[in-house]
Amino acid sequence: MKLLVSCTVALVKRLKSDAFPSVFPWISTSTSNDRSVRQAKRSEAKGIVDSDSSESCEDMQANFPCDDDNVGNEIYYTAEPCVDVEMTVPNESMNVPSIDSSLTQTLTWPSLLSEQLSVENQFFLTLIKLRQHKTNFELSRLFNISETAVVNIWVTWVNFMSRQWREVKTFPDRDIVRFFSPHDFKTKFPSTRIIIDGTECPVMKPKSPIAQQSTFSTYKNRNTIKLLVGATPGGLVNYVSPAYGGSTSDRQICERSNLSSICDKGDSIMADKGFNVQDLFAPYDVSINIPTFFSKKEQNDWQKFLKDRAISSKRVHIERIIGLAKTYKILKAPLNITETKLASEITFVCFMLCNFKTCIIPETA
Repeated sequence: MKLLVSCTVALVKRLKSDAFPSVFPWISTSTSNDRSVRQAKRSEAKGIVDSDSSESCEDMQANFPCDDDNVGNEIYYTAEPCVDVEMTVPNESMNVPSIDSSLTQTLTWPSLLSEQLSVENQFFLTLIKLRQHKTNFELSRLFNISETAVVNIWVTWVNFMSRQWREVKTFPDRDIVRFFSPHDFKTKFPSTRIIIDGTECPVMKPKSPIAQQSTFSTYKNRNTIKLLVGATPGGLVNYVSPAYGGSTSDRQICERSNLSSICDKGDSIMADKGFNVQDLFAPYDVSINIPTFFSKKEQNDWQKFLKDRAISSKRVHIERIIGLAKTYKILKAPLNITETKLASEITFVCFMLCNFKTCIIPETA
């Protein structure tokens, strides 16, 4: 057995340390690995510390391992300084030699040397991501950080803004809605509490066949997410539903929404012709203002025609608000896997940011 071990050791070929130049800081530039040199280094390190202080000597050996396996493989240390603070200050009465600055220098990881972004810059990075939908690589070059840091920052901020703004009461009372409604709206539809409409945002094609089926929209002929958006007659976005798959119908989203519970008795909801959900809101005494479904006999009824025309002229405001939210390019470009998981938060934040802009609905609308 001993003969076999000796033979295998003899057959091992070791690469010389000076066989190729090294550009890495964690590889030693010294070419001599003789035992005498290593012993000299150990004796020099031990001579710095007082012989009476055994603890300091142990710390020195711990911070500078000089075993045979570790020679020539120095790394960046994140531990405490190699010597005590008291020993780094020369004192004439103690006859302790001054220590070289290279021994007292504490090294850190290169990632810790870069400056962290301030809170303002993190918020600014998130707004750029939502508005321009720049790639993580481009944002990492603009802010001089890594791509992983970009993802961590904007995902954290999107979740933070979504949770904070959901705690705010964005569904105002009936009197406040009526006070800020345009004059023509008060005259023709005084009981309107909210105007709703559905919208879709594209997503990348998922790998799972079940996910492909649930997100495929026959209206857009691609994979999308669908959500329900509501606004007051004055132009305030006061309701944003969670994101659903593109195959979900408008009625299914209304069934899962809480509009029937947050509206008061006697209120009315203005919607498109596709929202035929009067039976869902009738038990709560909430009416639905939608265009009339004309039959062949009722095509000449001019009174219903004028009423439908008035509803369409007022309902178009929610489409304008959705178009304003689509100026955030993250809602127009296909969402990747990470962004699709945060689709509800991203869409909610983008629509809430529209409330900080100037109202696009004039007072005379």
